[in-house]
Amino acid sequence: FFGSLGNRIAGNSVYNAAQDGFNVYAPGYDNLVTGNAIHAGQSGLVLYGDRSVLAGNVSNDSRDGLLIFGDDNVLRRNVSRGNTDDYSNYGAGTSSAGDNFIPTRQ
Repeated sequence: FFGSLGNRIAGNSVYNAAQDGFNVYAPGYDNLVTGNAIHAGQSGLVLYGDRSVLAGNVSNDSRDGLLIFGDDNVLRRNVSRGNTDDYSNYGAGTSSAGDNFIPTRQ
């Protein structure tokens, strides 16, 4: 999604994608990304936009699980595991209630 705003991306499944499962590119903002399942690919979910909500998504067995570049996003109830890098946040002001399942690598 390039420069998208106010969209709802919900209830999708992506399996063995050659590239990324989902990309929301800037200046995309105010999007709701919820209830999606991504299994294998370059990155599960990549968010460049601001002020979006990622809730209830699952990303497994990708290179990057959740890759966040945008600012002031909210993450709730997401699961990211078995990826090379489960979660990377390069944005500012991303908030979470601490209810995401993202294991810490030992």
